[in-house]
Amino acid sequence: MANQQLGFVVLVLGTFIGPATAVTVVECRDVAGNVSFRDTCPPEMEKTGEKRVSAGGKKGEPTLAEIAAQNPVVLYSAPNCDACDLVRQKLESHGVPFIEKGVEKATDIQQELKAKTGSVTVPTVTIGSANVSGYDRAALDTTLEQAGFPPPPPSAANQQSSNSPPSAPVRR
Repeated sequence: MANQQLGFVVLVLGTFIGPATAVTVVECRDVAGNVSFRDTCPPEMEKTGEKRVSAGGKKGEPTLAEIAAQNPVVLYSAPNCDACDLVRQKLESHGVPFIEKGVEKATDIQQELKAKTGSVTVPTVTIGSANVSGYDRAALDTTLEQAGFPPPPPSAANQQSSNSPPSAPVRR
């Protein structure tokens, strides 16, 4: 019975905490012998056990879709922009799903970019809440890595793989 309760607690915690988070669950017993599982025992209860468990964690690493959902990538660009083309190619070589927004004639997108970064500089990439302006390969690599995106495949570092086409950006 106690193991079933502990499993339920882990399931509930996993729902609220998220994948691959470890938590400590404490087993508490009151004077009548009733057992409950908590993060800490209240003063009227005795701690009878403790276990560190993974709360709802998934086996393996998060998928690219999960990473992108948690840290959406948006490329703000303009036509005839060589640096924009380089950033686009960099994101595609990483296999990073992204949305591309052209700022040339779209004042609403210009305002959105200015609100996020303080300027209307292209190319600018937002990765979650982080921003990278201009074509800075090292900054893009670092920011993508910090957001949880995997590095590009070794063949993509030098050239695009002909076996797997890059994920197509969504243009707005």
